[in-house]
Amino acid sequence: EYTTLTGGTMELLVSLKLKPADNTTVRFGVVTSDPSTAEVVHPTMVVFSPDNWDIGTAVTIRGVYKEDRNVSASRYFVEFTYMGSEDVRFSGHVRTVGHEAVNKEDANFLYVEVSPESLDFTTHDGGTVQLLVSLTQAPLNASTVSFAVGTSDPTSALVLYPSTVMFTSDNWDTGQSVYILGVDSCSAANATSPGLAKSCARNTTYTVEFLLLDTDDLHFSSQLRSVSFELEHRPSFNALSLTVAPHSEAFTTTGGGTVEMWAYLTRPPSDGTTVRFSVGTADPATAFALFPSTLVFTSENWDMGVAVLVQGVYNADYNVSYGVHGVNVTGHASSSAMEEISRYSYYPTPYDVEFTYLDSTDESFVGHRRTVPRTLLNLPAVQYLNVELSTHSLEYTTLTGGTMELLVSLKLKPADNTTVRFGVVTSDPSTA
Repeated sequence: EYTTLTGGTMELLVSLKLKPADNTTVRFGVVTSDPSTAEVVHPTMVVFSPDNWDIGTAVTIRGVYKEDRNVSASRYFVEFTYMGSEDVRFSGHVRTVGHEAVNKEDANFLYVEVSPESLDFTTHDGGTVQLLVSLTQAPLNASTVSFAVGTSDPTSALVLYPSTVMFTSDNWDTGQSVYILGVDSCSAANATSPGLAKSCARNTTYTVEFLLLDTDDLHFSSQLRSVSFELEHRPSFNALSLTVAPHSEAFTTTGGGTVEMWAYLTRPPSDGTTVRFSVGTADPATAFALFPSTLVFTSENWDMGVAVLVQGVYNADYNVSYGVHGVNVTGHASSSAMEEISRYSYYPTPYDVEFTYLDSTDESFVGHRRTVPRTLLNLPAVQYLNVELSTHSLEYTTLTGGTMELLVSLKLKPADNTTVRFGVVTSDPSTA
């Protein structure tokens, strides 16, 4: 029997007290006395005939949506003004029939709180928050009440799942989980924008909005209710530190060269708890995590450094573009080409080794998905071996078992008391 400040509707049934003559109509225009308070959704004119004069024509009135809810209830009239008729019994007078209504604050049927296992904010690198949503009153048996879920600022956070929550008489007070995901607005790809960098350094706010979709329970129907819950969007915090092992190169190579990193936490987990991160690379075609695929930290090993080995993808043809004298040269990395590369610039392939937070039994780590990247380069493989044909050997083998002799030596002297070993194979054992 009322409309609401958030757009709640009411439906009026309008009928005549007198049947029009055959083949005639009676028309009334429909308006509200204060369109800033409530408006006619449909129809703006009701037309009666001998067939529908006493059935009741539905007129829907909607309260005007106001962001500012601090408004007292406003009274207004729905006005039906006579517009004409072919039946002379209805003509000759301008008659306006008014129906008084109230536009007021809507009832809030939804209760929203942050899950006790979740932090109450999202982060720029994808940190999540879990909300528990329940109704304040039970729907009638076999009735459902559903709400759509969205955020006021999708550039800050979005609904991970679900996009709709549905309540019944069985689950109305148990609390349904809604996960909100912070948007990765501070990635390296976007860090070139000064404005973005500034916004990533401070907290912002947004609202999670629950909008009533539909229901078959009259206690919930006829009102458009939007319940908002405010959250903060913060810069992410990094619980992981990464360093390259001192005995390892800081790059991988196209010939399968590896790099070893040490990963450790910046603070200890509580006793008896674990913190886990998955390990992967952003471009497995360039390099991949050889081992491990998961890091597990405890209060015993959090600061010792867990070894992570990353391997460049083997490229038998070494088809890498090099910049020699300012010209791109693509092809086999011969020894002369490698010397040129060492003297001039080349174009290595960068990629990220990504450590993504999985889970933790320590609540101080729970509630946020954090991806910590470490950028590495995949360089052309360095060739340490000189290979030449023996001076007393032909430079080919033969189908009848003829041999050739290669002389193999290093370009770099090993340190004292050390050895360097290479395996020797042919690309086609059925040939040689």
